[in-house]
Amino acid sequence: MGNRKLYLSILFQCLLFEHAAQADPGDFIFVKVADFARCFDLVAVLSRSDNYSLSFPSDIHISKNELNEICGIKDLIQEFNDPTDMDAITLFPYDVEIDDHDDYDDEDIKIPNLSTSEVHDFLWTYAREVPLEYHDDIATIICYIRHNFWYHSGSGGSTVHLGSDDEAVTKYTKIHNEAKLERKREKELQQKAKRRIDHINSQMDCLQDDKISSEERDREVLSLSKRIQTDLNTSYPRNFITVQLLGSFANGLSSQTSDADLTALDTSNYLTIQTLAAVLKRRGYRNVVPIPNAKVPIVTFKDPRMNILCDMSINESVAIENSRLIKTYGAIDNRVRIIWFSLKQIAKRYGILSAKKGFLSSYALTLMLITYLQTVTPPILPDLQQQTTNRMVDRVINGHNCSFDRNWSNHEATARMNTDTPAELLLGLLKFFGYKFNYDQWEVNTRLGQFLTMQMSVDSWNMCVMDPFMVTRNVAGMVRESNVRVIKEAFQKSYTALMNEDWYTATNTSY
Repeated sequence: MGNRKLYLSILFQCLLFEHAAQADPGDFIFVKVADFARCFDLVAVLSRSDNYSLSFPSDIHISKNELNEICGIKDLIQEFNDPTDMDAITLFPYDVEIDDHDDYDDEDIKIPNLSTSEVHDFLWTYAREVPLEYHDDIATIICYIRHNFWYHSGSGGSTVHLGSDDEAVTKYTKIHNEAKLERKREKELQQKAKRRIDHINSQMDCLQDDKISSEERDREVLSLSKRIQTDLNTSYPRNFITVQLLGSFANGLSSQTSDADLTALDTSNYLTIQTLAAVLKRRGYRNVVPIPNAKVPIVTFKDPRMNILCDMSINESVAIENSRLIKTYGAIDNRVRIIWFSLKQIAKRYGILSAKKGFLSSYALTLMLITYLQTVTPPILPDLQQQTTNRMVDRVINGHNCSFDRNWSNHEATARMNTDTPAELLLGLLKFFGYKFNYDQWEVNTRLGQFLTMQMSVDSWNMCVMDPFMVTRNVAGMVRESNVRVIKEAFQKSYTALMNEDWYTATNTSY
């Protein structure tokens, strides 16, 4: 049935608040104690009335405690001024002073005007701390007293008819204050989300600045490719061999510690992995190891001048186009590169960036990022391989259609229509691959710019990320069945960590 003592104490403070609004700024208003007793007498009348639907009829409590008498109001004031009452809810910010008179019936209560901030605090405390079941009764009583006793508007504000058709002061009603609290909660959540996004964006910027390869490093790696090209042509002067960069140093996503991926283009087809390795050894490159039986045969070695590890293949022309495609996507919008460095760091943190161990390759992870950015609303990246004929640069290599729109500036303005920050996009990607992407049935298809139901069914495929040019090649085909769950959980865990503003847990590789 509710706490009548608390309920009437709150009502008393609301009556004080109503009168305080009638005082001039910085001044006081004097209201007879007897007027407050009359107000409580009206509350008792309303409680007994069949015309009003009060949830907390208080006529018995008012009569028992003589709140409809001056003596009862004085006792109520004494209780209100008592700082030791731990059960009380304090709305009105000042103790109540009684201005004594010789005539007992003429004693006044001295009520100060409240400042704007005090009014604000009163109403927020009312909304937040007063039990919601009291609100409509208080709103109804205040409205009734305004119209039938005070004949003034008190603290003002609109009125509303409740479901019972009782007229009530809107700002005291349950529905008003529930909505008010909900708006406040939503605003606090928005502010918290903004702080989180700002924090993550700052960390992402710092990570990119820390990881990205310098212009000097890029020039050195390019110089290395030219040096190797010279070494090969010196050894085979009749063959015109060109050496091209692949991977991160070719696609603009290189870090300061990235390995160099290269391919030797030999139109005479004289070079083999063994002969390539022999030349590199003779020319002073170190730790030269030919791997002829790999899916893509390579020679691994170390350049002693730059102290950089290298992987070199032969005649991987399609891979050159792959790197150019990714570079074009990255040039369209700088958010691609910012997100990439954080995504790569997260993948390293959770141990899912290792094709040799049956996880993802950097190439597969890059295509997952690009395709996600092709599917956000509005899209940040286009499907460069599905553009109009006049934009396409036609190229077919070894039977593979490597045509795409190479002019990134065609799409820069469209990308800007999506105003999401790198942090918002990273969180969206982690959530998508952690909770929505169907690893058993879907494929990542950058060529079409979509996540599709798998177009090919191969028993050995546990995850599908299709190559944009070699359309039957799954670049995630090496992912082991047991590792799919690990990959999915990595996205989930990193998403949870970032939502909790725990950048360290999401990215620190010392775990």
